[in-house]
Amino acid sequence: MEGCRIEELAPLRPSGLLRDPVDAGRQLEVLAQLFREKKMPPDGVDILEGVACRCTWAEIAEPLGISEDLAETRYRRMKDTYRRRMTKLGLLPDRIALRLIVSEPGAITRLRGAA
Repeated sequence: MEGCRIEELAPLRPSGLLRDPVDAGRQLEVLAQLFREKKMPPDGVDILEGVACRCTWAEIAEPLGISEDLAETRYRRMKDTYRRRMTKLGLLPDRIALRLIVSEPGAITRLRGAA
């Protein structure tokens, strides 16, 4: 995303939310595994980076050459895939919002390595 790089942002956390970094790390690993298994779209990391940066769907879609609706649809499908895997692993009750997980420092770099 032009002008929107996750490395420049501080992690997004709702005020007052305390998290166990191991738990967030475990959830990031689940997400990375989904990319390694090719269960996420090829441009999924770019979409997640845009979401983490709080870009608009237009800002996410334009450099990818896709429509805003398609970018949003792919994001929703990634969330569903992630949620199903977390449920299967029994981690859903402690699940952190996907946007927050990919906002963590180094998360996008880790996902790019898995994709």
